Amino acid sequence: MVEPIITRAMFEDVQIQKEKDQRAYCRDRVYIFMQKMKCPKCGKLMGSKGTGGKKKKYMYYHCSDCKIYLREDLIEKQVMPMIIDLIEYDMTVKKYFYPVLADKKEKNTDKLDKEINTLRNQKSRIKEAYLKEIVDVEEFSKEYKAIDEKLELLEQKRIETIDLNRQSFSPQHLMADRDVEKEKLIRSNKFYDMLMAEWKNKDKEEKQEFISNFLESITVEKDSKGDYKLVNMKLRKTFIEQIYKLMQNGMFDMTIADEKDKEVRTTVMMDKQELQEYIERLNDYYEVSYYEVARLDEPKKGYQKKYLTIDETNDNGEKLFKLVELITDDKKYPQKKANRIVGAIRVKEREKEEKIILNKYGRMRLKFLKENKKAEYTIMFMNGTLNKHLKEIQETAQTRINILIEQLKQQNNLTEEMKNTDQLYWVSMMNNFKNVAEEIILNELIYV
Repeated sequence: MVEPIITRAMFEDVQIQKEKDQRAYCRDRVYIFMQKMKCPKCGKLMGSKGTGGKKKKYMYYHCSDCKIYLREDLIEKQVMPMIIDLIEYDMTVKKYFYPVLADKKEKNTDKLDKEINTLRNQKSRIKEAYLKEIVDVEEFSKEYKAIDEKLELLEQKRIETIDLNRQSFSPQHLMADRDVEKEKLIRSNKFYDMLMAEWKNKDKEEKQEFISNFLESITVEKDSKGDYKLVNMKLRKTFIEQIYKLMQNGMFDMTIADEKDKEVRTTVMMDKQELQEYIERLNDYYEVSYYEVARLDEPKKGYQKKYLTIDETNDNGEKLFKLVELITDDKKYPQKKANRIVGAIRVKEREKEEKIILNKYGRMRLKFLKENKKAEYTIMFMNGTLNKHLKEIQETAQTRINILIEQLKQQNNLTEEMKNTDQLYWVSMMNNFKNVAEEIILNELIYV
């Protein structure tokens, strides 16, 4: 038998000390930018640490090679504009753009059905165990409630997935709804406050997870005065893919500066069909007009201004809603200037008016314009005169039909007395007169 190198008492003391050391290295702080901060000097990932003592006031990121220390609260303050943009994007996707970004694979309910069946079986088993008195009522109630809550969430998710499969939607209609809501919040001065509140309401674990969802890495440097500056930011590949998908659907906004250095919201890579769909939806909320601002595909001659001149409100009292970079050819990225037109979408609060209800002739005229007079339809739609035109057409058509029927009655000696003496003949003749009058109106007024 070999003699022990150390006594058992010493071995046990070492184990106790080892356990204490392990506890000392346990991470009891949460760092928002953990594994994301890169050293501005050497480019390595920075470690994270907090100050000692009971207060634990400050969190730091440090590079042991370059002896650089950066405070987390000051980093957060510096990158807050970027965080606000990400918060807005996240809220927009959840509320409006999910149908566009959702992977088709996610729309299959097989996986959800399997999870639901598993929980239902668990529910049956716990119920059976309670009936056989294997578990007491307290344990049964706790387990049964937990399974019920999970089931409710999964079944709701399954319903939403099925609805998404059946739902037909227009990406441009979704974006128009989003833009209208955003415009209302901006006008009420609540937009920034809402986004800031969304960030502040997150705990540190939620903030860490949020940053991790969007950023691959971030680099911040500190100058000689102690001021922090965002140097570089690398986005996650999944986030970039989402952005590209939105751009392909003409649904991605960015800001450009005008000659007064004011930022103007601009949608990029929108084609003519998407523009028409967007304006069609926006027209439900405002009187909408579209103006061409600049053609980037035209050859430039002489001195050219560096920035666009864009008035907030034009001479017609129309407010600038947003700019669009209209694609005239295809959606290859990156875009060439020769393939773009810059246009301005302007809106005006709609005057309260009686809603127009289209009758038979108004609907026939609308269908004819959409299918056969697309240019005329688009012009009237964009300048807000379409409803007025349809109302005039249907009223004129009805009036002329009534006049033509009266003329035909006189020419054929059809009197009101015949309505009582020979009703079948009278009805037959009136139907013939109406058909003749309608044929004249369709050829002369509706289908022209």
